[in-house]
Amino acid sequence: PLTVGLGTGPPYAQREVEIAIEAGYRLFDTAQEYGSEEAIGNALTAAFAAGKLRRQDVFVTTKVWIDNMGYEPTIQSVRASLDSLGGLEGGIDLVLIHWPCPFVRKDEPGAIAQYSKLRRKTWEALERLQQDGVVQQIGVSNFGKRHLKELLGYAKVRPAVDQVEVHPYNQRADLERLVKSEGIRFEAYSPLGKGVIGLLEDPVLRGIAAAQKKSVAAVILRWLLQRGITPIPLSRNERRLKENLDVFDFALTEEEMRAIATLERGQFVLTDDENLA
Repeated sequence: PLTVGLGTGPPYAQREVEIAIEAGYRLFDTAQEYGSEEAIGNALTAAFAAGKLRRQDVFVTTKVWIDNMGYEPTIQSVRASLDSLGGLEGGIDLVLIHWPCPFVRKDEPGAIAQYSKLRRKTWEALERLQQDGVVQQIGVSNFGKRHLKELLGYAKVRPAVDQVEVHPYNQRADLERLVKSEGIRFEAYSPLGKGVIGLLEDPVLRGIAAAQKKSVAAVILRWLLQRGITPIPLSRNERRLKENLDVFDFALTEEEMRAIATLERGQFVLTDDENLA
């Protein structure tokens, strides 16, 4: 869904998820590696039981970690994730392959051939899990153009989502064009650059924020939404949680969108997925 989601890694406690629910979050993004599945499951189960939420009101995403790639490990780990998430009625809304491979570079001898096979087995397992009703939709994370084109060559079920690092200093326009041309939804993690690359102090963004009477974070999230990208920011601060949802009562002008486009510098907070095998 085109809304603002809640990133939950590293681990969230149940109370932190409950605070996010109270703030208005309905899209919860987790992963086997984050250690937050159980907290989300417990918080949602309690909210359902108390009548605060209905199952159809929420959307939960988790991801298959690199250690669980391959056919049988994926089957077993995703079933375990469903249990951790409280046995969500109708299955997990969305399960992604977290990374296209362990952190191995594409120029290592034989690496692409080896991990192409591993990706395919993992995807076949996700297709089976969808068929069995354990998951509703399946997709990928950190898949660059080569990984995505490879997957589309054999997938019986097309990926619903590609979730990658996107922010004003790393806009991923080429990947965005491919993803959207294939009818795949685009999601952005680290939309605020994890607060470590100076986005929130950027003078262009601060100028737009002042003109709009909004925070810089709200401007960035709005910029993503206007591109048709679902942002998944992470925060434990109750004020910022609410601030990050306060993005639906204003719009950036075309001039402001163009100004943000000029900030592109191809800067990754994590790692360039195009370099992975």
